Amino acid sequence: MYEIEDVIERSILYKYTFTVPSQQQIHSLKVGNLVKLIFREYEDDEFDNQSVIQVDTRKGGSPLPSPTSGTTSTSGSVSNNTSPSIKNGIDNVGGSTSPAAATAAPVTPQETQYHAERMWVKITSVDDQHQHFEGTLDNQPFSLKSIMSGDPVVFRANQILMIYGQTNQISYLSDEQRILTSQFCLISRMALDQKNGVGYIFREDPSKAIANDSGWRIFQGDESDEYMENKSNYQTTTIAAVLNQDDTFLHLLQYPVDTCFEKDSNGVWKEIV
Repeated sequence: MYEIEDVIERSILYKYTFTVPSQQQIHSLKVGNLVKLIFREYEDDEFDNQSVIQVDTRKGGSPLPSPTSGTTSTSGSVSNNTSPSIKNGIDNVGGSTSPAAATAAPVTPQETQYHAERMWVKITSVDDQHQHFEGTLDNQPFSLKSIMSGDPVVFRANQILMIYGQTNQISYLSDEQRILTSQFCLISRMALDQKNGVGYIFREDPSKAIANDSGWRIFQGDESDEYMENKSNYQTTTIAAVLNQDDTFLHLLQYPVDTCFEKDSNGVWKEIV
Protein backbone atom coordinates (compact mmCIF):
# COMPACT_ATOMS: atom_id res chain seq x y z
CA MET A 1 0.00 0.00 0.00
CA TYR A 2 1.05 3.58 -0.56
CA GLU A 3 0.81 6.68 1.58
CA ILE A 4 0.71 10.34 0.57
CA GLU A 5 3.09 12.73 2.32
CA ASP A 6 2.01 15.69 4.46
CA VAL A 7 4.03 18.40 2.70
CA ILE A 8 3.18 21.09 5.28
CA GLU A 9 5.18 19.25 7.94
CA ARG A 10 8.07 18.88 5.55
CA SER A 11 7.98 22.56 4.53
CA ILE A 12 8.46 23.51 8.19
CA LEU A 13 11.38 21.13 8.63
CA TYR A 14 13.11 22.28 5.41
CA LYS A 15 11.74 25.81 5.28
CA TYR A 16 14.52 27.30 3.16
CA THR A 17 14.34 24.79 0.31
CA PHE A 18 10.86 23.27 0.45
CA THR A 19 7.99 25.51 -0.68
CA VAL A 20 4.27 24.74 -0.88
CA PRO A 21 1.22 26.39 -2.46
CA SER A 22 -0.53 29.15 -0.53
CA GLN A 23 -4.08 28.86 0.79
CA GLN A 24 -5.17 31.23 -1.97
CA GLN A 25 -3.69 28.89 -4.57
CA ILE A 26 -5.36 25.88 -2.94
CA HIS A 27 -8.75 27.63 -2.88
CA SER A 28 -8.45 28.40 -6.59
CA LEU A 29 -8.24 24.70 -7.51
CA LYS A 30 -11.03 23.22 -9.57
CA VAL A 31 -11.95 19.99 -11.32
CA GLY A 32 -9.52 19.27 -14.14
CA ASN A 33 -6.48 20.90 -12.52
CA LEU A 34 -3.27 18.90 -12.10
CA VAL A 35 -1.56 18.77 -8.70
CA LYS A 36 1.62 17.00 -7.67
CA LEU A 37 1.66 14.68 -4.64
CA ILE A 38 4.40 12.60 -3.00
CA PHE A 39 3.49 8.90 -2.96
CA ARG A 40 5.59 6.53 -0.89
CA GLU A 41 6.00 2.84 -0.24
CA TYR A 42 8.24 1.87 2.66
CA GLU A 43 11.41 0.03 1.77
CA ASP A 44 11.06 -3.52 0.55
CA ASP A 45 13.71 -6.12 -0.27
CA GLU A 46 13.03 -5.72 -3.97
CA PHE A 47 13.41 -1.92 -3.87
CA ASP A 48 16.53 0.20 -3.64
CA ASN A 49 15.65 2.38 -0.64
CA GLN A 50 18.00 5.13 -1.84
CA SER A 51 15.96 5.80 -4.98
CA VAL A 52 13.77 8.87 -5.18
CA ILE A 53 11.89 9.44 -8.40
CA GLN A 54 10.22 12.60 -9.61
CA VAL A 55 7.85 11.80 -12.45
CA ASP A 56 6.68 14.53 -14.80
CA THR A 57 5.27 12.35 -17.56
CA ARG A 58 1.58 11.66 -18.10
CA LYS A 59 -0.28 8.47 -18.96
CA GLY A 60 1.60 6.14 -21.24
CA GLY A 61 4.88 7.94 -20.63
CA SER A 62 4.09 11.03 -22.73
CA PRO A 63 5.50 14.25 -21.26
CA LEU A 64 3.36 17.03 -19.87
CA PRO A 65 2.91 19.94 -22.29
CA SER A 66 4.43 23.26 -21.35
CA PRO A 67 1.65 25.58 -20.15
CA THR A 68 3.37 28.52 -21.83
CA SER A 69 4.32 27.18 -25.24
CA GLY A 70 2.26 24.03 -25.66
CA THR A 71 5.36 22.14 -26.80
CA THR A 72 6.68 18.93 -25.32
CA SER A 73 10.06 17.42 -24.66
CA THR A 74 10.77 13.73 -24.96
CA SER A 75 14.16 13.68 -23.29
CA GLY A 76 14.30 12.73 -19.64
CA SER A 77 17.23 13.54 -17.39
CA VAL A 78 18.84 12.06 -14.32
CA SER A 79 20.94 14.18 -11.99
CA ASN A 80 22.88 13.32 -8.86
CA ASN A 81 22.27 16.12 -6.38
CA THR A 82 25.08 16.91 -3.95
CA SER A 83 22.98 19.01 -1.60
CA PRO A 84 23.17 17.74 2.00
CA SER A 85 19.39 17.86 2.19
CA ILE A 86 19.07 15.32 -0.63
CA LYS A 87 22.28 13.37 -0.29
CA ASN A 88 22.22 10.03 -2.16
CA GLY A 89 18.91 10.89 -3.79
CA ILE A 90 18.16 10.47 -7.49
CA ASP A 91 15.88 12.98 -9.15
CA ASN A 92 14.58 11.48 -12.39
CA VAL A 93 12.63 14.13 -14.30
CA GLY A 94 10.65 12.60 -17.09
CA GLY A 95 10.77 15.30 -19.70
CA SER A 96 8.62 18.23 -18.58
CA THR A 97 10.03 21.68 -19.22
CA SER A 98 7.14 23.46 -17.54
CA PRO A 99 7.65 26.22 -14.92
CA ALA A 100 5.98 23.92 -12.41
CA ALA A 101 8.61 21.25 -12.93
CA ALA A 102 11.39 23.81 -12.74
CA THR A 103 10.33 24.92 -9.26
CA ALA A 104 9.92 21.45 -7.78
CA ALA A 105 10.81 21.18 -4.10
CA PRO A 106 14.05 19.31 -3.43
CA VAL A 107 13.96 15.68 -2.40
CA THR A 108 14.41 15.36 1.36
CA PRO A 109 16.06 12.72 3.60
CA GLN A 110 12.73 11.11 4.49
CA GLU A 111 12.25 10.24 0.82
CA THR A 112 15.54 8.34 0.77
CA GLN A 113 14.35 6.08 3.61
CA TYR A 114 11.63 4.51 1.49
CA HIS A 115 10.65 4.31 -2.13
CA ALA A 116 8.91 7.54 -3.14
CA GLU A 117 7.64 9.14 -6.32
CA ARG A 118 6.31 12.63 -6.96
CA MET A 119 3.45 12.31 -9.43
CA TRP A 120 0.65 14.34 -10.97
CA VAL A 121 -3.00 13.77 -10.09
CA LYS A 122 -5.93 15.16 -12.08
CA ILE A 123 -8.65 16.54 -9.79
CA THR A 124 -12.13 15.07 -10.28
CA SER A 125 -13.84 16.36 -7.12
CA VAL A 126 -13.34 19.25 -4.65
CA ASP A 127 -15.27 19.88 -1.43
CA ASP A 128 -16.68 23.33 -0.61
CA GLN A 129 -13.85 24.14 1.81
CA HIS A 130 -11.12 23.03 -0.62
CA GLN A 131 -9.70 20.68 2.02
CA HIS A 132 -10.65 17.27 0.63
CA PHE A 133 -10.05 16.23 -2.97
CA GLU A 134 -10.50 13.27 -5.24
CA GLY A 135 -8.68 12.61 -8.48
CA THR A 136 -7.03 10.08 -10.77
CA LEU A 137 -3.32 9.39 -11.09
CA ASP A 138 -2.07 11.03 -14.29
CA ASN A 139 1.37 9.33 -14.29
CA GLN A 140 2.55 5.83 -14.91
CA PRO A 141 4.62 5.12 -11.76
CA PHE A 142 8.29 4.43 -12.31
CA SER A 143 8.57 1.70 -9.67
CA LEU A 144 5.67 1.88 -7.20
CA LYS A 145 3.53 -1.23 -7.46
CA SER A 146 0.50 -0.38 -5.31
CA ILE A 147 -0.93 2.26 -7.67
CA MET A 148 -1.22 2.62 -11.44
CA SER A 149 -2.04 5.37 -13.92
CA GLY A 150 -5.78 6.08 -13.89
CA ASP A 151 -6.32 4.78 -10.35
CA PRO A 152 -8.50 6.92 -8.05
CA VAL A 153 -6.69 9.01 -5.43
CA VAL A 154 -8.18 10.65 -2.33
CA PHE A 155 -6.09 13.41 -0.77
CA ARG A 156 -6.15 16.54 1.40
CA ALA A 157 -5.00 20.12 0.93
CA ASN A 158 -1.97 19.60 3.19
CA GLN A 159 -0.70 16.91 0.80
CA ILE A 160 -0.51 19.13 -2.30
CA LEU A 161 3.12 19.74 -3.21
CA MET A 162 2.58 21.77 -6.36
CA ILE A 163 -0.04 23.00 -8.82
CA TYR A 164 0.77 22.52 -12.49
CA GLY A 165 1.72 25.76 -14.23
CA GLN A 166 2.09 27.74 -10.98
CA THR A 167 4.96 28.70 -8.69
CA ASN A 168 4.50 27.90 -5.00
CA GLN A 169 3.82 31.12 -3.10
CA ILE A 170 4.65 30.12 0.48
CA SER A 171 8.29 30.83 1.28
CA TYR A 172 10.15 31.93 4.40
CA LEU A 173 12.42 34.13 2.29
CA SER A 174 11.97 37.48 0.59
CA ASP A 175 12.41 37.56 -3.18
CA GLU A 176 15.90 39.02 -2.73
CA GLN A 177 16.87 36.37 -0.18
CA ARG A 178 15.46 33.61 -2.36
CA ILE A 179 17.69 34.66 -5.26
CA LEU A 180 20.77 34.85 -3.03
CA THR A 181 20.19 31.57 -1.19
CA SER A 182 19.63 29.71 -4.45
CA GLN A 183 23.27 30.43 -5.28
CA PHE A 184 25.99 27.92 -4.47
CA CYS A 185 28.67 27.97 -1.81
CA LEU A 186 31.70 25.86 -0.94
CA ILE A 187 31.35 24.15 2.43
CA SER A 188 33.48 21.77 4.48
CA ARG A 189 31.98 18.41 5.33
CA MET A 190 32.60 19.13 9.01
CA ALA A 191 30.31 22.16 8.76
CA LEU A 192 27.64 19.98 7.16
CA ASP A 193 27.59 17.80 10.27
CA GLN A 194 24.64 19.05 12.31
CA LYS A 195 26.52 18.25 15.54
CA ASN A 196 29.20 20.79 14.63
CA GLY A 197 27.35 23.42 12.63
CA VAL A 198 28.71 26.57 10.99
CA GLY A 199 31.22 28.71 12.88
CA TYR A 200 33.31 30.56 10.30
CA ILE A 201 32.39 32.10 6.93
CA PHE A 202 34.01 34.42 4.43
CA ARG A 203 33.18 35.70 0.97
CA GLU A 204 35.56 35.84 -1.96
CA ASP A 205 35.20 36.48 -5.67
CA PRO A 206 32.93 33.81 -7.19
CA SER A 207 34.73 30.94 -8.87
CA LYS A 208 34.18 30.32 -12.57
CA ALA A 209 34.50 26.61 -11.78
CA ILE A 210 31.30 26.69 -9.67
CA ALA A 211 28.05 27.45 -11.47
CA ASN A 212 26.06 30.30 -9.90
CA ASP A 213 28.71 30.70 -7.19
CA SER A 214 27.92 33.20 -4.43
CA GLY A 215 31.54 33.40 -3.30
CA TRP A 216 30.64 32.31 0.25
CA ARG A 217 32.96 29.75 1.87
CA ILE A 218 31.55 28.03 4.95
CA PHE A 219 33.38 26.13 7.70
CA GLN A 220 32.88 24.73 11.17
CA GLY A 221 35.89 26.74 12.30
CA ASP A 222 38.00 23.92 13.79
CA GLU A 223 39.23 22.38 10.52
CA SER A 224 42.97 21.63 10.61
CA ASP A 225 45.37 22.78 7.89
CA GLU A 226 45.74 19.16 6.79
CA TYR A 227 41.97 18.79 6.58
CA MET A 228 41.59 21.98 4.53
CA GLU A 229 44.25 20.89 2.04
CA ASN A 230 42.22 17.79 1.13
CA LYS A 231 39.74 18.75 -1.61
CA SER A 232 37.57 15.71 -0.82
CA ASN A 233 36.64 17.40 2.46
CA TYR A 234 34.63 20.05 0.61
CA GLN A 235 31.54 20.09 -1.52
CA THR A 236 29.31 22.62 -3.25
CA THR A 237 25.67 23.06 -2.34
CA THR A 238 23.08 25.82 -2.28
CA ILE A 239 23.17 28.30 0.57
CA ALA A 240 19.52 27.45 1.26
CA ALA A 241 20.43 23.81 1.94
CA VAL A 242 22.95 24.94 4.58
CA LEU A 243 20.38 27.28 6.15
CA ASN A 244 18.11 24.31 6.78
CA GLN A 245 20.73 23.14 9.29
CA ASP A 246 21.97 26.49 10.61
CA ASP A 247 20.31 29.78 9.69
CA THR A 248 22.12 31.98 12.20
CA PHE A 249 24.16 33.61 9.42
CA LEU A 250 21.23 34.46 7.13
CA HIS A 251 21.51 38.18 7.95
CA LEU A 252 25.17 38.20 6.85
CA LEU A 253 24.62 37.04 3.29
CA GLN A 254 24.23 40.57 1.94
CA TYR A 255 27.80 41.49 2.88
CA PRO A 256 30.22 42.02 -0.03
CA VAL A 257 33.34 40.18 -1.17
CA ASP A 258 36.31 40.28 1.26
CA THR A 259 34.20 40.10 4.41
CA CYS A 260 34.73 37.44 7.07
CA PHE A 261 32.75 36.41 10.16
CA GLU A 262 33.28 34.08 13.10
CA LYS A 263 30.79 32.80 15.67
CA ASP A 264 31.92 33.39 19.26
CA SER A 265 31.40 31.10 22.26
CA ASN A 266 27.99 32.69 22.88
CA GLY A 267 26.82 31.92 19.36
CA VAL A 268 27.07 35.55 18.23
CA TRP A 269 28.56 36.33 14.82
CA LYS A 270 31.43 38.83 14.86
CA GLU A 271 33.08 40.41 11.83
CA ILE A 272 36.81 39.79 11.52
CA VAL A 273 38.63 42.86 10.23
